[in-house]
Amino acid sequence: MAYNTNLPIDFVNVTLWILVTVLGVLACSWALFRRTPRKFGRVLSAVRGLVFSSPALVFLIISNSACAGFAIYMSYVAPQDIMLDIASVQELLKGNPFYSSNMGELVRESMQKEPPRLSLGRWSRRLREKEAREQIPATMPLVQAHPPLMILVFAPLVASFGVRGTCLAVSLLSVLALFLTDWALFRGLDLHLSARERIALAFGTLGWYPVISDCGGARAGFFLGG
Repeated sequence: MAYNTNLPIDFVNVTLWILVTVLGVLACSWALFRRTPRKFGRVLSAVRGLVFSSPALVFLIISNSACAGFAIYMSYVAPQDIMLDIASVQELLKGNPFYSSNMGELVRESMQKEPPRLSLGRWSRRLREKEAREQIPATMPLVQAHPPLMILVFAPLVASFGVRGTCLAVSLLSVLALFLTDWALFRGLDLHLSARERIALAFGTLGWYPVISDCGGARAGFFLGG
């Protein structure tokens, strides 16, 4: 299913801009001090100290948590791919087959029957317009191509939390799966990282484009992979 991203992350992607800035500073420093390794080494130490300083970590945590939080909110008010699985589960609970030729109608019917209980768009015209823009277009043809086992994973969530609750739960579980994956990598690769470095990497990946996109669309990539 093709749709617009739930965040203007071409501009809001803090992780990207931090990496671009650091690489730019290091490239300029290398060009200036490549013949004086000691000076370049001092620049490296200064950059490392700045990146892992308390103000930088606080900024990284707050900014990327805010981006992820907004993406999770958008997955609640304007869910995308996951609606195919939710509609299939609802058909299963009715005793019907997983796959239907009118998935588009089933998806839109499910969303209309259970509108979001909370919408921040009531206080912001721009956000209200964004929420409307991110809805699945009525003219978009939808086809369920996900495997049956993937659909079955969502059955307990749909039965317990409904449409919107399932979208929210999958996005939150995806974030949890991301942090667990980070922890497993740190542990499995036996990386001797300080607590500051672990925090920076964990929250840096939280603001990475695929992660925000996964949460914003309430996709199941990190959830199932974790």
